[in-house]
Amino acid sequence: MSFRNVQNIDQSLKGKKTLKRFALVAVLALSAAGIGTAPASASVVAPVSAVAPTAIKVASSLTYYYPVYGYKVCRRQGHWGSSFTNYWNPYSGYCYDLSFPIGITWAGGMDINGWCKATYPGSYAGIYANNALGWKCIKRVY
Repeated sequence: MSFRNVQNIDQSLKGKKTLKRFALVAVLALSAAGIGTAPASASVVAPVSAVAPTAIKVASSLTYYYPVYGYKVCRRQGHWGSSFTNYWNPYSGYCYDLSFPIGITWAGGMDINGWCKATYPGSYAGIYANNALGWKCIKRVY
């Protein structure tokens, strides 16, 4: 290896170190300025826990957001489990069954609205986030 190759490698490593330092300084500066942190009211609309629904007071009504579990939706329909074809598409969920000898058989779409109505009476299905896990059962109490 010649001296010139060693010098080029040394220069490229210095560039990576400088980039890492710059990224670290930028992250620290943004966090000190409060950019990229959750707003103070984020606890009101945070994702719902499995224990209790999240309640949001809107004008004269109270809205509850209940979690939707894909495997429970499919089990209610008589299938083994659930999955999705595209994480960023809330409509890409499907149910599947286990079969022999192939392994997994596509069984059809998920009836999320039917599951919400059966599990949480008076609720309906709605999209809370734009991804495959973004479904919630929504119930408004007036």
